Amino acid sequence: MFPVVIRRISMILLIALGLSLSAINLFNLIQDRNSQPGKQDDVSNWESRLQPIKQKLPPGTNYIGYVADENLRAVWSPADGEIVEFYLTQYALSPVVVRRGVKYSWILGNFSSKDFGSWLAHSIGAYEIEDLGSGIYLIHRVAK
Repeated sequence: MFPVVIRRISMILLIALGLSLSAINLFNLIQDRNSQPGKQDDVSNWESRLQPIKQKLPPGTNYIGYVADENLRAVWSPADGEIVEFYLTQYALSPVVVRRGVKYSWILGNFSSKDFGSWLAHSIGAYEIEDLGSGIYLIHRVAK
């Protein structure tokens, strides 16, 4: 008889603990949402950052190239953030297809420093570039 009472009390305590932790979790979630009502997520921020590129690309542009800091290094070993930024760029510029490389007439440059000019001239030849801020550049290959 004694073990049955202990089992029932243990079950009631376990259920009460689970319900109280769920209530605390729900309360914290509601508090977090209410404290930052206008905060945007990283995807929305990146999409806003690339909006000028969508507006500046000529109509009918289906493909653009993508180069970033990892292209400047002799050994390709991108940091996690660089891979994420490439995928976010693909999402933000959809339906335009973004592919790594410089073989396209329009190229998006995503550089953390301004030391890419000589590399770019060596890689694609003549080009025009527009600095859109925050390390984002719209590069247009100029035919000679």
